[in-house]
Amino acid sequence: MLANEDDFRHQVFDRFSAEYEKLLPAGPVNWRQLLNLIAAVGPLTPTAKQFVEPAAEILHIRPDEIASAIDLLEKHGLLLRGGRLVRIVPDLLSDFLLEGACLTRAGESTGFSDLVFEKFQSTHLSNVLRNLGELDWRITQRNQDQGARLLEGIWAEIDGTFEAGDAGVRVELFKTLNEGTLPASSRVETNSSCSGK
Repeated sequence: MLANEDDFRHQVFDRFSAEYEKLLPAGPVNWRQLLNLIAAVGPLTPTAKQFVEPAAEILHIRPDEIASAIDLLEKHGLLLRGGRLVRIVPDLLSDFLLEGACLTRAGESTGFSDLVFEKFQSTHLSNVLRNLGELDWRITQRNQDQGARLLEGIWAEIDGTFEAGDAGVRVELFKTLNEGTLPASSRVETNSSCSGK
């Protein structure tokens, strides 16, 4: 119930995020942007180059700075480890961060979802689709006139890849949607509208 109350959610999690950011050192890392990426792509292996290298490119810092920053986030309790994977805790914070990254207060797309798809489709596709799909569902639950927007362009490009591909590409694409890796031979190109791209 509380997750669906916009004013409550924004007040609590804006304050929560601000308090945690006070604990994190100033420097090259934009902590909010890094957490936004983890919310979109996670759960993930924090030291894997499949995440670290694209994240460093997006945030305009070195890969080693990404790895160190994730380690610090885990130390401060914003990330929880389960085996080799880490995720943001609490889950509602992850949901809040992802929504704020993907949508303006007016409900318009920021282009962040397209950027994430473009950069991580070859390594974290199933996670990206699941996280964005859940966000769309939550938006729709709050407002029946919204939702089902973030994935429209992404699904259109996946459909285009499927339609243009031969039988082998189509089989691999089905495997991808199940396993979470998109073969390089069938990778979809996107044009992100995010700033900095």
